[in-house]
Amino acid sequence: MWHALKYSLRILWKNRRYSLISLLGLSVGLACCLLVGMYVVDELSYDQFHVKKERIYRLSTKGRNITAGLTGFKVGPTLAEENPNIEEYCRLLNYGRRVQVNYQENSSYENGIFYSDPSFLSIFSYKEILGSVSQALSTEGLVVISESMAFKYFGALDVIGEEILLDKHPFIIGAIIEDAPSNSDIQYNALVSMKSLNPQWAQVFGQDWFRIVCFTYLLFEEKPNPASLQASLDAFGEKHIRPWAEKNGSTEMYYYQAVPIEEVHFDNSNEFDSPKGKKAYLYIFGLISLFLLLIACINFINLSLAQASARAKEIGVRKSLGASKNAVRLQFFIETLLLTLTAFFFALVLVEIALPKFNELANKSFDIDRLLGLETLRISLILVLTVALLSASYPALILASFQPVQVLKGAMPKIGSVGFVRKVLVVLQFAFAISMMLGTMVVYGQMDFMKNKDLGFSQEQVYVFRLPSDSLFQEQLPELISEYESLGTVSSLSLSSNVPGQGYGELMVRIERKDSLEEATMRYMAIDEHYIPTMGLELIQGRNFIADSAFDAKTAFIINKKTAEVYGWGNDAIGKRIQIGLLADNQATINGRVVGVVKDFNYESLHHPIEPLAIQFISNFKAYLSVKIDGKYDKTAKKMAYLWKEFFPKLMPEGFWLNHEFAKQYQAERNLLSIFAFFAGLSLTISVLGLYALSSFMIRLRTKEIGVRKVLGANYLDIVKIISSEFLRLISTAFIIALPLSFYFLSRWLDGFAYAINFQFAYIILTAFIALSLTAIIIVYHARRVSFSNPIFELRYQ
Repeated sequence: MWHALKYSLRILWKNRRYSLISLLGLSVGLACCLLVGMYVVDELSYDQFHVKKERIYRLSTKGRNITAGLTGFKVGPTLAEENPNIEEYCRLLNYGRRVQVNYQENSSYENGIFYSDPSFLSIFSYKEILGSVSQALSTEGLVVISESMAFKYFGALDVIGEEILLDKHPFIIGAIIEDAPSNSDIQYNALVSMKSLNPQWAQVFGQDWFRIVCFTYLLFEEKPNPASLQASLDAFGEKHIRPWAEKNGSTEMYYYQAVPIEEVHFDNSNEFDSPKGKKAYLYIFGLISLFLLLIACINFINLSLAQASARAKEIGVRKSLGASKNAVRLQFFIETLLLTLTAFFFALVLVEIALPKFNELANKSFDIDRLLGLETLRISLILVLTVALLSASYPALILASFQPVQVLKGAMPKIGSVGFVRKVLVVLQFAFAISMMLGTMVVYGQMDFMKNKDLGFSQEQVYVFRLPSDSLFQEQLPELISEYESLGTVSSLSLSSNVPGQGYGELMVRIERKDSLEEATMRYMAIDEHYIPTMGLELIQGRNFIADSAFDAKTAFIINKKTAEVYGWGNDAIGKRIQIGLLADNQATINGRVVGVVKDFNYESLHHPIEPLAIQFISNFKAYLSVKIDGKYDKTAKKMAYLWKEFFPKLMPEGFWLNHEFAKQYQAERNLLSIFAFFAGLSLTISVLGLYALSSFMIRLRTKEIGVRKVLGANYLDIVKIISSEFLRLISTAFIIALPLSFYFLSRWLDGFAYAINFQFAYIILTAFIALSLTAIIIVYHARRVSFSNPIFELRYQ
């Protein structure tokens, strides 16, 4: 065995050019498999750590015009009371989108702060570090904070009994809980006792079944039967929701669906939900990485067969000295295994280099230690052995079949009969590379389209502040606005409940239609009289709000053009009725009329079509301050932050440029573009190496023919024609395979956008140009080398 190992090392060194090409391809393929493997395993592990995972379900709400991951406040308690199979329920109610946390001089904004029921740890398998989580969540005024939050604000874990402020409200720390694992769908920083919820809010939430406000989790005594569970949830809706809706004059109906917690991470069907994974991406990236590894193996096979004639005499001598076919095959397998093991170590180096960028794209925090665990190394060893077997089996079978008598007489081994297989492999390589290039171009085209599309509002040079809900801040806000207005570079300011890209809630409303009132759901926002000019909206009918108008303050609505189209108002929308805060007998807390219509604008990303939007005049609560800046943008933003701190030294300003924040909605597409470009580059590189291997082999097979043609007067262009004809057929075949498949899958991807580009012919032309250019370079290289060589050597070849 030691002798075979030394002999294999000598052979690999002797053929180091081919060995290096094979090593490069295998290293890249293995590195991609390792990276994607980590991603896939992590995604599939979401919420698998919960001990009671098979019995934990999350409820979602299904209505005529809504599908949401939230439920009403009373749903969990009422279900648990009526269903004996429900052991526990837990509601998680968001404390606020961005909560200001203060401890002495330490202040910051935090996400992931929830009101929670005491059953949190009875259902979920998070670890309690200090104190009693269930007791803290049973007591008004107590809060449970995460381990990282304790270190961030206090620099220590032993902080039970310390006071901390959440949006200016004091809470006593009652317990410390571990940080939520990265593969947990629930990501918390702090948990507040549900008893600390404002009693007025609790009353409002509890009396309205249609107000969906919280995540609701159920723990069953035993795993329920899906059909029976859904039937009981449907019966619950008929018992509670329908009578309440009829009593309040509504024709809407809500039903509930229970999703196992193991499946929640890939459930993308709900609005108002936490970010989710996409199983389709797991399949896509898994197949891409495996295919890259496969084409690396294909390259190795082609390179090995390209060396077949050079190794023919070596194999002939070995077989004439008594070596069996199995011995030759074992020798080749050892060579391949050595190469693959070396490629694996190089792959680990490539993974270490690529991890920071990969983590950024995948929103993960992987490190190389994840690949160096005992179990992972065992799986990696199986992968290496599989790659070695795949790469070695076919060439070993061919090389071991050489007849020593023929080889030692100088006859070229007849392995051309297997050329069809090699050509198929190269076609598959290029088909994959072409698909990846087309994918890159389509994703880039869609990104460019979204970047340059007219959204119907001005997002440039608009700086937006998120405003705290603190009542003292809201009272002093006009003074701060006055200071901002005095800045010479500020052209206008406006207050609103929403800005584009930050999410718009839905309201149940009644609208006037054919002389009657009908129920509908509409997106909703509130603005002041400066919002339309500040955001560059176009008023196409009626008028803007009037600041001092009592009518506007209470009953006026502005709508978008889509509302008029959907509800059949056309050009007669002015004066039409809209009701919100619905009551029985066509009554409502707000019975308003339309005073203006604005041109449609994309207040959400281009994934979503424009929907009907109702706009009211802003009253008490202002969530955003939008500032239009004419020049010295960064300097003005810093000046505004400085003025903020002068007015509110204990409140940290939180602001953003509107165009940058709106663009974040396309982060997944930008990541996808980077991934496609990365894989396209790798697959094209490996495919070119494969083409180089095949061309080397084919020229070896046609050496005598080329020599004869040169003696008979063939010139450089004739040699190019001889070599290129075969490869042009292969590239054409690859295009025929790749185009329909790429068109189908990319069209499906584009269907996910409400506004998308068409699959353009220019993408095909550019892809063809790149593929043919690289092919031409390889052909010219080989043709030049052969055309300038002495034909005598070529005629002596056989």
